[in-house]
Amino acid sequence: WEGLLAGSYTILGQLYGAAPDPVQNFTATNGDTQVQLAWQNPGDVHFTGTMIRVKGGSFPTSATDGTLVVDKAGAPGASDMFVHTGLTNWTTYYYSAFAHDNGVNFSPAAQVLATPPPPAFSNKSLTRRKPLAGSTVGAR
Repeated sequence: WEGLLAGSYTILGQLYGAAPDPVQNFTATNGDTQVQLAWQNPGDVHFTGTMIRVKGGSFPTSATDGTLVVDKAGAPGASDMFVHTGLTNWTTYYYSAFAHDNGVNFSPAAQVLATPPPPAFSNKSLTRRKPLAGSTVGAR
């Protein structure tokens, strides 16, 4: 907005629109050393992208808290996804997704947590061994 200051008009500030709605259906699918994140972008015409941040121990509380995973441009109302790789198995990761416009407006967070597991053992990877001579293990 402008204001008359000392006889001339001066820009005193800039108004911003309301923040977009949060992303919907934010999900995490665990994999070996990775997490697939998926979501539905809000239908707001001012929406331009989704920023996802991660922390250990608690959810990121703002668009500057935690570590940036991705800031992905997207279309309003579209489904989107991102695969976060290079993770440590059995570690819990806390994700927050923030929809944003092309200004400084960020939605409230959508949150999900994930704990990637190691690859499962298959039965074929286990070797059956015979008991030692004189052993009663498995004897009938």
